[in-house]
Amino acid sequence: MKNCLIPKIHASAYFLYFLLAGTILAGTTTITPSVGTALNVTTDGAYVILANSQMSLDLDTTCRNGSENVSYVISDQANISQTSLTSSSTEFKTRFTFQPNAMKNVNTIEVKIVHYQDAGKTKLCQGGATDITVTLLPLQIKEIHFGGDHYHQVSSDSGTAYADPQWTDNNGDGNASDSGEHNYAVAYTQGSTPKIGVTLGLSKASELDASFQIKATGTGGISIPPTDATPGSDTLDMTATASDTTFPTKILYYNKDSKDSEQPFTLNWFISLNGNWVRIGAANGLTNHTLYLTKGDPATSLRQETLFYIGCKQAEGTAGNASADTVTGLIWNRFASRNVTTVDGIQLAYYKSYNTQVTTTDGLLSTGDGQCGSWTRLFLDVCKEQGIADATDNFYIFTPINGDGFIVNNWSFNGAGHSGNINYPYLGLPQLPWPDAFFGVATYNWRYTEVIDEPGISAQGTSNPASFFNNHQMAYINGRFYDASYGVTHTDVQNIQETLAGFYVGAVTASVNEETVNLDLDGDGKITNTNVDTLVYFFQKNSGALNIYPAAHFKY
Repeated sequence: MKNCLIPKIHASAYFLYFLLAGTILAGTTTITPSVGTALNVTTDGAYVILANSQMSLDLDTTCRNGSENVSYVISDQANISQTSLTSSSTEFKTRFTFQPNAMKNVNTIEVKIVHYQDAGKTKLCQGGATDITVTLLPLQIKEIHFGGDHYHQVSSDSGTAYADPQWTDNNGDGNASDSGEHNYAVAYTQGSTPKIGVTLGLSKASELDASFQIKATGTGGISIPPTDATPGSDTLDMTATASDTTFPTKILYYNKDSKDSEQPFTLNWFISLNGNWVRIGAANGLTNHTLYLTKGDPATSLRQETLFYIGCKQAEGTAGNASADTVTGLIWNRFASRNVTTVDGIQLAYYKSYNTQVTTTDGLLSTGDGQCGSWTRLFLDVCKEQGIADATDNFYIFTPINGDGFIVNNWSFNGAGHSGNINYPYLGLPQLPWPDAFFGVATYNWRYTEVIDEPGISAQGTSNPASFFNNHQMAYINGRFYDASYGVTHTDVQNIQETLAGFYVGAVTASVNEETVNLDLDGDGKITNTNVDTLVYFFQKNSGALNIYPAAHFKY
């Protein structure tokens, strides 16, 4: 009797590494690829095969005598179908089909050929069973690299750079979202040519005597041409290669998470073994990315992702040759909504804590709360991230003409006032020690006051921000003032003053009548002294007469 075993293998999205085990006492054992496969690489008596169809294993044996049954046992595998191809008194042929999705986390498949005779009595053909062990070598996308002219390295809002490689998948599951992995956002200027590279994981890659090429296509017509891949010990590397095409000439925002109507920037990856192209990886050869296309090269050194996010999301789809005014207006719409959020969905606030000391863009993005200076800088930096840089003085700081500071709407004033100061008739005694005890998290603390802080003008992230200042800062663009803190614009200085409830002098030391404020200011146990020196503020109502001016202005 003759034992003739002929397995035939097909594959998709995998390299397959075959080891023949067991004792073949007669006949021959061969591996024959089907049409469309490439079986051109041999190492250490094993085989690598690449194909563009699903994988199947054909087993053909003539080891059969009339009443014998032939059984093929697949160990540790599910989702494998078996189809009988030939069944006669002398030959039995069957096909096992392995579904790619069921195989993605499988390392080995064992196929045991056992011959049974009559009622369950085992009969070994020609002295022994034949085992075939199929060891899968998944071809995994491990890293993706972005670069090229007009590539802008993005950073987190805390300032950590999104370094190369911008995409890593350590476990080969086709995504970069597991612990220890990352999928960083990338940014380019619209109309530019990206360079993109990739590192693939493939065991024994350096031992394979083969010619590998990799290519990719991407959203918006991006096309990375076929490029030779260099084998490492367990990797194939394609250096960053320029696309044959450029990005669209539009401001665009691609979101890897595909939220709402947002779409990702998708790369479709393919590999060729000696000329036969197939998709790569567990996710059908697809990788999704967050990508920003800006109007121009950034005019700021800041690269926090939220700066790209706000600008590109607000101006999404705008032609690259649109005017700076058009893009600035679209960006301003987000600030006018008073709902400015980071790329992570955190709403930013203006003086939500009356004690915030943040005055910079990066401080605002990292803490979520800031003063007027940080909000003015944030607005201008979002514009500058799009390459929009005003050539004139665009950062203005307003202070009172007379007095030390002002209070922003809304405040109420009790009676005619008892300060004794004819110009600033209203009296306030701040809580001591000043300033720490006076400025609370969301309140002003007084020992005595004739001015009351009422619910104020809504601002960024809060309905009642701080309203007690010695200056206020805003942007100035093409004849209009942009107050990013409140999300409003002003045509002139008088228009700005209309938002103020009054002005103050202080804190200063002045004599106060204890009976007027009903306080024992000198600690003698009595409320009778008429002239006790203590720390005070004096207030006046906003009369409407112009009392603010730009004390400083400069190009930011």
